[in-house]
Amino acid sequence: MIVNHRYKFIYIKTRKTAGTSLEIALSKYCNQNDIITPILEDDEQIRKEYGYPGPQNYQVPQRYYSKIDLLRLKKMGIIKEYYKHANANFIKKNIAPEVWNSYFKFTFERNPYDKALSFYYFEMKSKDLNMNIDHFLHEYAHLPRLSNWHMYTINDHPVCDFIGRYEQLEKDLDFIQQQLGLPDKIEMPNAKGGFRTNRDPYQNVISNKGRKRIETVCAKEIYHFGYEWDSELVKLSK
Repeated sequence: MIVNHRYKFIYIKTRKTAGTSLEIALSKYCNQNDIITPILEDDEQIRKEYGYPGPQNYQVPQRYYSKIDLLRLKKMGIIKEYYKHANANFIKKNIAPEVWNSYFKFTFERNPYDKALSFYYFEMKSKDLNMNIDHFLHEYAHLPRLSNWHMYTINDHPVCDFIGRYEQLEKDLDFIQQQLGLPDKIEMPNAKGGFRTNRDPYQNVISNKGRKRIETVCAKEIYHFGYEWDSELVKLSK
C-alpha cells in the first residue's frame, strides 16, 4: 500500500498481480511525507538497492482509532498500522476523507484461474509444501487469499478509479504514468519471481474440480471482469 501526496494517488496492493514489484517501483516517486508500508525483508533489500524510500509513516494516526483500537493500545500496546495488503475499506476509514475522495485510487486484478495457479506454485515453493493442486485449492487456499475482490470493493462495489489488468500490465502502467503525471516510465523490478517453473497453460494443470472451486470463490470478479476459462482476457472493464 502506498499513499503519495505529491502525485495524489493511493495504490491498493492485491495478491499475485506483481504487487510487490509495483510497490517497489512506485516508491521511487515518494518523499518523506508519503505512506509506504513494509514488505518482506528480501524485497526490502531490492528496494534499498534501487535507492528508493522504504517503509515510513505507516502507523495510523490516533485520530482514526476506534474505541477498541484505543483499548488495545492502552492495555496491550498494540499500535494500529497500515499494512501491505490493506483493503479499501480499511484505508478509507483510516485516512483523511479529502485524501480518499480526491486522490487517484488504483489496483490490479488477474485472471482468477491463472492467479490460483501462480498462488499454488508460490506457496508450494516458498513454504516447502507438497500437495496436489486440487487439495491445495479445496483445503489450503482460503477465500481471502484466492480472491482479491474484497480488497478493492466496499459493500461489493469496486471503489478504485482504475483497475489495471495483469494480462496487459505494461499498457496499464503507461496509462497510470500518464494519469498521474509521473516524470518517467514506471520501471518494474523482478520481485518474487522464479516460484513458478511449470509454464503450462492453467487449462492443462487445473482439473474440473479445481476449476469449480475457483469459479465458486472468485465468482464476483469472474462475472464483473468477464473472465472465461477458455480465454485469459475476454473484455476490459470500462
